[in-house]
Amino acid sequence: MRVSRHWLQCIGCGLLCLLWCVTGTAAAQSDSDLAAQPQTPLQADELLQRSAEHVPQILAASADRQARLGLIQQADGAFDTTVSADSYSRLSGFYDGQLATAKISQPLAEYSAEVYGSYRISRGSFPVYEDINFTNLGGELKLGVALSLLRDRDLDRRRFQRNDARLALDVADYALQAVFLDVQRNALKAYNEWQAFGLQRQVFDNLLQLAFEREKALRIRIDEGDAAEILLTENRQNIIRRQSLLVEAERDLQRAAIALSYYYRDQNGQPLRPPPQRLPPAASYFTLEQDLPVLDDALQQALQQRPEPARLNTEIQRARQRILLAENDIKPNLDLRYELARDLGDPGQGGLSREGVDNIVSLNFSVPLQRNAATGRRVQAQAEMEALAHRRQNIEDSIAVELERVFQTLQAAAELRQLAELEIEQAIAMRDAEQELFRSGASNFFLVNQREIVVADARNRRIAAVLQYRQALADLAVITADFDSLQIELLSAAERNTLPDLGR
Repeated sequence: MRVSRHWLQCIGCGLLCLLWCVTGTAAAQSDSDLAAQPQTPLQADELLQRSAEHVPQILAASADRQARLGLIQQADGAFDTTVSADSYSRLSGFYDGQLATAKISQPLAEYSAEVYGSYRISRGSFPVYEDINFTNLGGELKLGVALSLLRDRDLDRRRFQRNDARLALDVADYALQAVFLDVQRNALKAYNEWQAFGLQRQVFDNLLQLAFEREKALRIRIDEGDAAEILLTENRQNIIRRQSLLVEAERDLQRAAIALSYYYRDQNGQPLRPPPQRLPPAASYFTLEQDLPVLDDALQQALQQRPEPARLNTEIQRARQRILLAENDIKPNLDLRYELARDLGDPGQGGLSREGVDNIVSLNFSVPLQRNAATGRRVQAQAEMEALAHRRQNIEDSIAVELERVFQTLQAAAELRQLAELEIEQAIAMRDAEQELFRSGASNFFLVNQREIVVADARNRRIAAVLQYRQALADLAVITADFDSLQIELLSAAERNTLPDLGR
C-alpha cells in the first residue's frame, strides 16, 4: 500500500508540473501580447474590426482591386488627347522645299469618332508629285472629323476595353466582399471556439477542485477513524484523472488562442494571442439574443446581397460585351471623313490654287470576304455566357440548400441546449444528494464520482450545443451577407468609381 501510494503521489506531482509548464509557457509567450492588449474581455466586435483591417487575405484582395483601378485608367488612355508634330526638308537637289506640321486630335466614344485640327506651313519648291505640300505664306489651317457608320459605330475595341475594365472592377469588388465574408466568418468561429474551450477548462477545473475538497474532508474523517485509508487513495486516483482532463483542456484552449491570433492583430498587423484573462464572462456566451429571420426572407436577402451571384451577373455582362464586339467585327467598314481647310496669307510658290476654303468629304468602304475569326469569337463568348448562367443557377441553388441546412442546425442546437440545461439541473440535484449520502456513510465513493462526472458532461454538452448554435449563426450571417453584423464596410458608389490620383 505504501508503494502504491508513493507511485500515485509521483504521478500526481508529474501532472501538476505538466499543467504548470503548459500554463506557465503560455503565460510567458503571451506577456508581450498582453502588454499590447487592453485588459478587458475580448468582444466579438473588437475582433471583427481588427480582422477586417489587418488580415492578409483582405489586404491582398484590396490590392487586387487597386490593380483593377489601374486597368481602368489604362483603358481611358485610348481617349487621351494627342499632339504630334513633324518636319520635312529637302537638303540637296534641285528642289529646296521645307514643310512643318503640327496636329492635335481627340478621340470620341460615339461613332468611334475623332476630331482633329492641324496647321502646316511650307517654304521653297517641291516637285509636281509633291504639290500637296505647298501652302500659302501664312500656312494652312485644317479642322476635321472622322466617323464610323457601320463597323465600330456602336462599339469598338477602345470602348469595349474601357467598359470591360469597369466591369472587371465590379468583379474585383464582389471578390473582395466574398473574401471579407469568408474571413469574418472564420474569425467569428475561432472566437466562439476560444470561448467554448475556456468554459470547458473551467468545467474541468471545478471538477478537480471538488476532488481536492473531498481529500481534505476524507483526511479529517480518516484521522477521526470514521473512514478507511483506501478512500483517500481512491480519491487521489480520481484527482490524477481529473488533472489529466484539465491539462487537455488547457492545451485545447491554447490551440484555440493560437488559431484566434490569426484574426486578432495589433495596429501593425502582427498576430496577438489573447490570454485566458480576456475570456468574456460565461453569461455572455450562453446569452443568445439574436432573433432568427424567416427562411423565405433570409433566402431573398441572400440572393440579393451575396457577392457570388452578383459577380457572375457581371461576368455575364462581360461575355455579352464580347459578343457585341464580335458582331461588330463581322460588319463591313464604312468610314466618313469631313475636313475644312483654309490657307492663310499671300500665295506661295504653289500658286493661287490654295486660295479659298476647301470642304472635303471622303467615304471609305471595305468588307472582309471571310469572317472566321470574328464568328469564332462570337460562338466562344455565347458559350461562355451560357456556362456562366448555369454557374449562377448552381450558386443560387447551393445558397438555398445551405440556408435550409443552417436553419435546421440552429433548431437542433437550440433543442440540444434546452435538453442539456434540464440535464444539468437534474444531475446537480443527484450529485448533491449523493454527496450528502456519502458524508453520512450511506453511499460509496464510486457513485459520488460518477454523479460529479455526469454534471461535468452535461455542462460540456451545453457548451457544445451553444457552440454549434453560434457557429451556425456565423454561417447564417455569411449566407445572408449580413455585412453590418460582420463589421464589413462596403464602398459607396462614389468611392467605387474614384480612380487614384496619379498626377494626371
